[in-house]
Amino acid sequence: MVPVPEKAPEVHTPPAHPPVGMTTLVTGSIAVVLAVLLFALGNSYLNDSNKRTPKCIVTLGDAGSDEGEMNMPIAVAVDRNGNVYLSDWGNSRIQKFDSNGQFLLAWGTPGSAPGQFNTPQQLAIDSQDRVYVVEAGNNRVQRFDLNGNFLGGWGSLGSEPGQFKQPWGLAISAKDEIYVTDLNNNRVQKFDGDGRCLKAWGAYGKDQGNFNQPHGIAVDADGNVYVADNAERIQKFDLNGTFLAQTGTFGHEPGEFHKIQGLALDKAGRLYAADGGNYRIQVFDQQLKLLTTWGQMGSKPGQFNTPGGIALDPNGFIYVTDFQNDRIEKFSALNLDK
Repeated sequence: MVPVPEKAPEVHTPPAHPPVGMTTLVTGSIAVVLAVLLFALGNSYLNDSNKRTPKCIVTLGDAGSDEGEMNMPIAVAVDRNGNVYLSDWGNSRIQKFDSNGQFLLAWGTPGSAPGQFNTPQQLAIDSQDRVYVVEAGNNRVQRFDLNGNFLGGWGSLGSEPGQFKQPWGLAISAKDEIYVTDLNNNRVQKFDGDGRCLKAWGAYGKDQGNFNQPHGIAVDADGNVYVADNAERIQKFDLNGTFLAQTGTFGHEPGEFHKIQGLALDKAGRLYAADGGNYRIQVFDQQLKLLTTWGQMGSKPGQFNTPGGIALDPNGFIYVTDFQNDRIEKFSALNLDK
């Protein structure tokens, strides 16, 4: 299943798919307690990371619509306190967990009113603790506080500045500038925190600087922008949208991509790419040189069935949404210095 439909859908309930079991064999409340305890252990794991493959510490979630359950989770973000925010695509809501994996709250229902969602995609948090969520189905960006209270939003269907045709990716710079990949307009738009369009670049094409349905996006500390698209590549731009470099092509070898999804950066400036159709994560340096890769198809710890979103917490732990396994996987921090 491709997380982004070819055409923006009406408000709907996504088709059911068979639940995939948790990594534990116990059920009911015991399973929930065990998952939370394992999630908490990750915070005392102290970066067992002198390996090129991060260790899967725990998985959180199972198929469903109750608190803490998930239906095709597509994106994840982490705030400065380590709280985890999940874009629960199939349930048309955002869920929030503490740093130990304990469910805190959820907000959103299917619809187009303020605070409702139609296929929520990527989300990110700015320096003022505001949560931004981009919606493909409603062609807009919504802004909330950390408790899910609606603060505003912008966007409508179209191709003018500030309009969208199925927005997908969202990233926030150190200056709180909002970058959105506008999938079917084949462009990136840059906004201030109030939704004023500051710049846009790109058109349809597979040449440098253009896009074939851009998906994931990330912005580094210097303002450089990384964009993944259906040409199975990552392009790097400066803060003005000038093309700098690119890497990738279609394939299954290291450094190649199949249905690339979310992007994220760590404090060292390394770029993480969710390579959805290859069921793995790939990591690159700032010059887009491949550093390491991990993952394979499956439902065991460390395996994936379409990894979609990726984020890192303040301690460097890595969170990946496992779209068709209905879970988040938490990995130890990556350390390639040794």
